[in-house]
Amino acid sequence: MNIQQKTETVRARVTPALKRDVKDVLDPLGLSVSQAIVLFMSQIALKQRMPLELELPNAETRKTLDQADRGEGLTYAKDVDDLFEQIGL
Repeated sequence: MNIQQKTETVRARVTPALKRDVKDVLDPLGLSVSQAIVLFMSQIALKQRMPLELELPNAETRKTLDQADRGEGLTYAKDVDDLFEQIGL
């Protein structure tokens, strides 16, 4: 590993909710947001690509997500047993 002095600053504007949600995941791992960003950037440099898969939903999935956002075609269950009964398991 190439040890170099850190002299560059990276800044990102995010919503307070996103920062809080990310900290809730990172804190138990003992990682700061800054450390997570460095890990993410290091993986991009190492792999020469995004370290995660980014995909756009296909037309059928997009249609289903749009319907769900509008509250259409949703099924409600009072508990897991009710859900399994509704789907025939």
